Amino acid sequence: MTKVKRKNTHEPIQEVCKYLVMQDIKYESKLEGGFLKIFNKKEEPFVYYYTTGRYRKYNTLPIDLHKSSKGIHDFCVNFLNNE
Repeated sequence: MTKVKRKNTHEPIQEVCKYLVMQDIKYESKLEGGFLKIFNKKEEPFVYYYTTGRYRKYNTLPIDLHKSSKGIHDFCVNFLNNE
């Protein structure tokens, strides 16, 4: 059996939401799926898994094309508005 590599951000949901509010970034909480729907400046939504830092554009197929960030700050600064 192949071991799955998983990198945790160690950022609780409260910290992530606080960061987004402080940066005035629009988001929706989708806790039943374990992710946040975060909008960039063009109002394009992204799925962000706060436990691992993985993300992708919302409603894109195939859904297995996730990219990785080091955490919420890294995602917002380096990826959110640079896609």
